[in-house]
Amino acid sequence: MHTTLLFLHVLGAGVIIGVSLISFFSVWRSLSAVMLDRLGYIGRFAMWASMWQLITGIALYSLEPEEFSSNRLFWIKMALYVLQGVLAGALLNRKAKEAGQQLAQGQKPTNSLAVILTFHALLIIAIVGAGVFMVSGGEN
Repeated sequence: MHTTLLFLHVLGAGVIIGVSLISFFSVWRSLSAVMLDRLGYIGRFAMWASMWQLITGIALYSLEPEEFSSNRLFWIKMALYVLQGVLAGALLNRKAKEAGQQLAQGQKPTNSLAVILTFHALLIIAIVGAGVFMVSGGEN
């Protein structure tokens, strides 16, 4: 059971990493209305993968709560996960709408969306890195 849940958890992480990196590279290349539509579409995959991560993470925690509750790295990972959720849910969506409005008005969008996506991708990598470090026997 534990191995299956861990596999499913890692699968969700892979989707989130993929979407974050695609978004990151896409926005830094050139931003257009079509690109924003595509980013919105693939962003839904990240949303579902994030929910998948939450569900499998809770299931993994429920199997060994004593191991995780005293692990500092686990709580750092959870704090980064919450920060990433707030960033994606509030700031990232708002910046994407602003960029869409700027494009609709014929203006060149600012780089703020690209900067936020860069920070978001770094957070995702840090979260996954913390998880990998925990699984590989890192500090408690």
